[in-house]
Amino acid sequence: MEKMILIKKGAEAELYKGFWMEREVVIKRRITKPYRNPDLDKYIRITRTSIEARSLTNARALGIPTPI
Repeated sequence: MEKMILIKKGAEAELYKGFWMEREVVIKRRITKPYRNPDLDKYIRITRTSIEARSLTNARALGIPTPI
């Protein structure tokens, strides 16, 4: 992964623009919450990422344009 450029920072995640495998990509990095129990924080971030990926896959299956 080459240098990434921060596009947007929100309460839940940071979006970066960069290159991966010679393709321009946008990378979403979920932010760790220091006030949360570490195990709970990890569970919440993994669960939200999984749900988001599943939703994008389902939308694509219905013919809705989504990121790859």
